[in-house]
Amino acid sequence: MNRSIRLDAVLIQAVIAGALSFAHLHDLAAAAGQSGWKAWAYPVSVDLLLVAAWRRLRAGRDRSSWTWFTIALTASLGANV
Repeated sequence: MNRSIRLDAVLIQAVIAGALSFAHLHDLAAAAGQSGWKAWAYPVSVDLLLVAAWRRLRAGRDRSSWTWFTIALTASLGANV
């Protein structure tokens, strides 16, 4: 069975927003004096923490998932505002 991938407008918007968020976090780290791999490590760590916490929330794991999700979301939103 051959399935074709249908590009959804929400998926496209999520990819664009994710890329812009990543770039803003990198720019914030660079403006704070981080250079090279350190400037790239900051957005990777924030985004991976956000994804990991979201997965733990969806799996119904412990309540600390909300804490980590809130921390990562605050860091991400703070860099983008």
